[in-house]
Amino acid sequence: MANTARAAFEQDFDVDVFPNPPRQIALTDGVADKAVSEVEALGFTPVDLREMKPADAIRKIEGLRVSAVLGRGGMDKALKTAVREGDVSIFSRLRDSGVLAISRAGNGVDMDRQRAFDSGVIVTRTPRGNAEAVRIWQDLQLAASTGLATDPDKNPAIRDNALAKKGGVEKLGWDRTGVTGVVDPDGTAYAIDNQPTDVERASAVFADKKIAVIGAGRIGQEVISKSTFLYRADVHVYDPFPPTNLDTRVTIANSMEEALADAELVMLHLDGENEILTGREFAMLKDGATVCNMARGGCINPRALYEALASGKIKAACLDTHAVEGDDLLPFMNNVPVNKDEIRPGHWAHMLRQHPKCVAGNHSAASERQAQSINAVDGVRGVAAFIERGEIVDGVCAPTTEFPYTGFVEGDNGRTRPIDTHGRRFALELIHDGNIPGLLDAVRRDIARHLTGKIDPVLDLVSGELAKLERGGRRNGVDFHAIELPEGVNPDDEGKIWREIARRAESTRGVRLARVFVPKRKKAA
Repeated sequence: MANTARAAFEQDFDVDVFPNPPRQIALTDGVADKAVSEVEALGFTPVDLREMKPADAIRKIEGLRVSAVLGRGGMDKALKTAVREGDVSIFSRLRDSGVLAISRAGNGVDMDRQRAFDSGVIVTRTPRGNAEAVRIWQDLQLAASTGLATDPDKNPAIRDNALAKKGGVEKLGWDRTGVTGVVDPDGTAYAIDNQPTDVERASAVFADKKIAVIGAGRIGQEVISKSTFLYRADVHVYDPFPPTNLDTRVTIANSMEEALADAELVMLHLDGENEILTGREFAMLKDGATVCNMARGGCINPRALYEALASGKIKAACLDTHAVEGDDLLPFMNNVPVNKDEIRPGHWAHMLRQHPKCVAGNHSAASERQAQSINAVDGVRGVAAFIERGEIVDGVCAPTTEFPYTGFVEGDNGRTRPIDTHGRRFALELIHDGNIPGLLDAVRRDIARHLTGKIDPVLDLVSGELAKLERGGRRNGVDFHAIELPEGVNPDDEGKIWREIARRAESTRGVRLARVFVPKRKKAA
């Protein structure tokens, strides 16, 4: 009933939010122009700070009344640097200025998102555009490595590799609409009975060969389901928390070693910078294997990979990311020490980019124009959903959360209709520390006592969603319920009662953010 309930709710209700959020969304570094028109289309005002340095933009935001911030990697770095340099109150100050959510346009989030959550600021990301772009870019690098697509006019990975070989470190902007036919930008080739000739050529390269995919998050799943090179391969997937919706044609490995054993191609699509491929892991692969890294550069020991390429153990490498990259690589490009033991990771990263068996990139996968537009729109829609309806989409260390629609609509002989609550029903959202015993009961008792004056009253919880345990971190709780006002409470005192409920809830120890949503029946046209 979830989608039906949502549609019926949106048709019949408007929502007032207490406390009222500011109707401005700030845009910082590198966000596509599409974000501006999307902000306006959703009824918000864009605050365009994209021409400012990210650190300056964040300082300016503190003096503005904006409800959300959307930016790319520069914003990440600026927030991370602020905390690292001792400005641990940065998120609290943003929250005090009105910021409820920060969205990263892309898949990476380098800021301290736990500190943000503890300050009452939800961090989200927009992985859809990046997942598509990374899958296409990986296939383009593989097409270049295997000799299937070597025309730089049709394969931007060739151009990026040429720039890397010349010492260039700037990301390459590109567009999926002009790529070679060997790669399927839309990812629809699997649905075609008779494969196009170019796609068939790509799918034949690793047909019936063992492929190890390490990491099955959003990007890994996109690659597994749509990469033309995996269409006929024997795919083995390792992820510590494998999703339940993986394609049935793949094999779920019990360990990374099991996935890597005798694999002829390894693809990295995991989070974090932990080094997982060293000489030990390369030795597990079949002689002449290919390595693709679209994750973080630190996932591969650069010396071990360089020496594996030199020995022939690894036939080819497709690297969009490196142990050291961007401007940080510049000091290592000259005067590489002769003594191997004196060569630092940056030197090895430079030498890998120069290796003739390596198709090197400049971390350009997500610099694809269509992806940036997708991320901009997704980011704006995501923060708007949180501001107006309390919904969390693609949260980072915050569980996915949906408004309790079923508290306001119900099924009636196959149809969904609004519940006439006479204005007595509201939704309470609590973002809180899930580790504090009895926190939710304490909030509800305090609110009920305030509303009724009774010593131990009970709030009528109509519906809601429970907090979820997030992987790899502490439990960050989101409690979202539809609640019926107790008898004798007059809801006509517009705003006062709702603001007091939010104030009391947020004053409870462990509650990071509390908001009240009051649905009101739309007036007939």
